Amino acid sequence: MPRDFSQLLRQHHVQVTAQRLAVLRAVAKRPHATADVVAEQVRGEIGAISRQAVYRPGLCRYLFLWNR
Repeated sequence: MPRDFSQLLRQHHVQVTAQRLAVLRAVAKRPHATADVVAEQVRGEIGAISRQAVYRPGLCRYLFLWNR
C-alpha cells in the first residue's frame, strides 16, 4: 500500500492538494467508509473540505484502491 500519497497523485497526473491528501489518508484508514464519513474525518484533520472534493467521481478512492 503506498504511503507517499503526493507521489501517487503525481504519478496519475493529478494535482496535489491538501484536500486530496487528506481524503487519501482517510480512505487508507477506512477504505469502505461512505463519502460523508470521509468528509467528517477530513474536516477533523484539516478543518474544511468541500463535498465536491470527497464526491468527485471517487478519484482518490480509486487511486488508493487501485494501488494497494
